[in-house]
Amino acid sequence: MTITLEFRQVNAQERLAHKRRNRLIRQAARAGKSQVEIAKLAELSQPQVGRILKADDDSAETPMEIVDRRDAGEIDSDQMLTILRSWPYTFGGTTVVNGVDTDHYRRGSWDDIVRAYQQQRLTFAEYAELMAINADKLTEAAAAE
Repeated sequence: MTITLEFRQVNAQERLAHKRRNRLIRQAARAGKSQVEIAKLAELSQPQVGRILKADDDSAETPMEIVDRRDAGEIDSDQMLTILRSWPYTFGGTTVVNGVDTDHYRRGSWDDIVRAYQQQRLTFAEYAELMAINADKLTEAAAAE
């Protein structure tokens, strides 16, 4: 394994661990544990736990996490593509206020696929396959803009 792939693997493992820890923190809070109790379990300070609980809920798995799982060695490329082929993608666009487009871009889950390709975490063949599968949806989303 090259040093580049080792870094990719370690970075993906760290991102996944961070998301999983945050999910556990939210789960513990929903189960009625106090922030102090959660902080002890998570080996964090209570203010850190509070910030995690106040932040946007990131409990839903994302396409980028699937790519991370492959990069981390948890699943192989075929398993990753099987999941991503059937993903219910959403497509980003500008936010409209009172009928006027703003300069605010709201992300969609497809943006993870684009970002993963731009970061060379998806090959051209993988990206092209996902684009072909979602061509109608991509065209529809572009027309809606």
